[in-house]
Amino acid sequence: MRGRLHSVYIARGTFDGERVVLYVGSTTRGMTRFHEHAAHAWWWPYMTSTTWHHRSSRESALSTERRLIRQLRPLAQS
Repeated sequence: MRGRLHSVYIARGTFDGERVVLYVGSTTRGMTRFHEHAAHAWWWPYMTSTTWHHRSSRESALSTERRLIRQLRPLAQS
């Protein structure tokens, strides 16, 4: 049986005329979580692209998420 897929995603878009990182998040619920953002996140209408990184463990995904937040400084924080 395969383990659960742990994904880290980066949402990028144009805000105030600049290309920026809007949000960095992690989930085991893949596109379900992404569609929740579509219904509630202020940044969703500005998003133009995403990058997904898949990890084999929750710890690895959370570590990647923290590193990317520090490195990319997204406009929205979870």
